[in-house]
Amino acid sequence: MAQKEENMVYLEQEKKQIENQLTFLTPGGTATLVPERVKLACAAKVSEALSEHPNTMLQFTPGQILESVNKGWTVLALGENLELVGFAQLWQYGFNENGQQILEFGSWLSFRSGCGEKLLKEAVYLGRKINPAAQVVAIVERENLKAQEVLQQVGAEEIGSQFSPVIRTVEGEAAFMKIFDLREVVV
Repeated sequence: MAQKEENMVYLEQEKKQIENQLTFLTPGGTATLVPERVKLACAAKVSEALSEHPNTMLQFTPGQILESVNKGWTVLALGENLELVGFAQLWQYGFNENGQQILEFGSWLSFRSGCGEKLLKEAVYLGRKINPAAQVVAIVERENLKAQEVLQQVGAEEIGSQFSPVIRTVEGEAAFMKIFDLREVVV
């Protein structure tokens, strides 16, 4: 019995070590410097993970993800062996009524506990670097309460809602999305 308890303690210690592994954030142009094989593996993993959420997230092919990485509009969170542990990207959503560019933060995926908020803040910072005058927003499906909670915790402000022209509910109807302004997020 003592051996079994000792093994359980060891497994708990091992679990904590896994959770405390280093994560390297590689935003914007830095992500373009990641080895091509790593970028390809990241793009495939992101596309596959997005496909698991067709009713809450826009879908992108590995080629589209790779294009965004090479453009410098993504944040990759890489583990110690350059495995992808988190991802976020920006894209031009459009322009507001004042002609101001709107950049949307999205494809927000976290495969390791604790890196989601860091990805968000780094992506907001990246958006401010891409265009300091741009409005950076996040558009989140109304049932995605976890994402909304993190957004609100970091200072995002809900500014509206709309039905998605692209994302459909399980029933096939347009998904109802909440829009958050990320202007007040402290990075």
